[in-house]
Amino acid sequence: MKNRYKTLLATAIFISTISSSFAQQTYTKENYETAKKQAEATYDTQIKACSSLKDNAEDVCKAKAKAQKIRSVAYGEAHYKNTPKATQNALIDIADSEYKLAKEICDDHQGNAKDVCLKEANAKHVSAVADAKAGKKTADAIHEATEDKADANYKLEKEKCDALKDAAKDECEKKVKAQFNK
Repeated sequence: MKNRYKTLLATAIFISTISSSFAQQTYTKENYETAKKQAEATYDTQIKACSSLKDNAEDVCKAKAKAQKIRSVAYGEAHYKNTPKATQNALIDIADSEYKLAKEICDDHQGNAKDVCLKEANAKHVSAVADAKAGKKTADAIHEATEDKADANYKLEKEKCDALKDAAKDECEKKVKAQFNK
């Protein structure tokens, strides 16, 4: 039970942190393109460094480089598009790349240790994808609730204007429309 609680708490903190980090910054198209170019340049440099390694160490090195590139591009795209769906897609892309990296790391193990490693990697992947989907649903629900509240407040303020007459009523309605972008 304690582990379940810790997992739920960690998941909530993770979603909160990721959501707030995505919400803090919006990229222009130029920012996004620059981020992609930087990610590609870093990836190329890291891949060249991996060539000095052998066997699975080289595979792990390449998987790390690819995961870092995917993370950078996914964050950039999520910041650029700035939607719950883009954030969900970024988190799923990151989870997929981390899963591929984990599987490469598991190749260093044998027997039951490898099986456990792969199961753990799969469990983390499934959890991360589920968290991404839950985060989008939460963001969508918050957005819908915010719209519902704004609509209700708009109707309330408009109703208050109905108590006025002529120019005062027109001015009141004009202010309400401007306030609620209607």
